[in-house]
Amino acid sequence: QVRKFRTLTELIMDAEEHVKNPYKGKKLKKHPDFPKKPLTPYFRFFMEKRAKYAKLHPEMSNLDLTKILSKKYKELPEKKKVW
Repeated sequence: QVRKFRTLTELIMDAEEHVKNPYKGKKLKKHPDFPKKPLTPYFRFFMEKRAKYAKLHPEMSNLDLTKILSKKYKELPEKKKVW
């Protein structure tokens, strides 16, 4: 037989557990056919230029490449940034 109620001690234990981990819960699953958000202009710029710069400077780390490309993106005029 299945109980349709919970005792006070069970409720208190659940409340204490929730206080310890308030954000632990079920992650909402997205539908697989749900469209993805479009890429930002910076990310499109980065993806387009990264391969070229990585070939030109193979000794550079990803962090250094990111720094250089972000600096170049900041130097672009506003019209070029929007794409």
